[in-house]
Amino acid sequence: MYSDSSYPEELLARVQAVLRTKKLYNELMGPYAFIEREQDIIASIQQSLLCQQLPDIPGFRFFADYQPSSKASGDYYDFIRIDDEHLGILVADVSGYGSPAAVIMAMMHVVLRSFLSTTRSPKEVLEKINQSLCDNQKSEHFITAFYGVVHLPTRCMKYLSAGHNPPLLIKYESGNVQELNTEKGFPLMIHCDNDL
Repeated sequence: MYSDSSYPEELLARVQAVLRTKKLYNELMGPYAFIEREQDIIASIQQSLLCQQLPDIPGFRFFADYQPSSKASGDYYDFIRIDDEHLGILVADVSGYGSPAAVIMAMMHVVLRSFLSTTRSPKEVLEKINQSLCDNQKSEHFITAFYGVVHLPTRCMKYLSAGHNPPLLIKYESGNVQELNTEKGFPLMIHCDNDL
């Protein structure tokens, strides 16, 4: 129990302690809030680079379930209509997370689209992406990637994996799930002269 004479002083000391704590909290959280806002912006930009609408091609159904490991990440997929008869499919993952991985993913997006008009070969496309990223990005990151090109009239796909997990093909009629056989090559950005 407080005496009447010490109570106001004790109350004042407690209020001052709470105010100091709040001030310290705000000083510590200010940069964190800035980083959170930056991560939100990067995540928004990254989302805009992903395939916004799945291909609508008679005889085919495409599905995508994008669940990045963090707000900004190196997770990426794309469907690219190369021409009337060919569709490119890319699934990739930049090592690490956060802003650096998201920036490398954005670079890969740009590089991929710049090479599509020059070849339909998955091997050539991934080799060109690898060389371009190695030439322009010096980092400890690497990218696992699967790239396939579907010839729509024949329903045949040529594909290649650069260290990525084997993709799954689901047969619509039967519901059978098939793991596509592929030799795992080296991830991109590991060897700049990488022969995939």
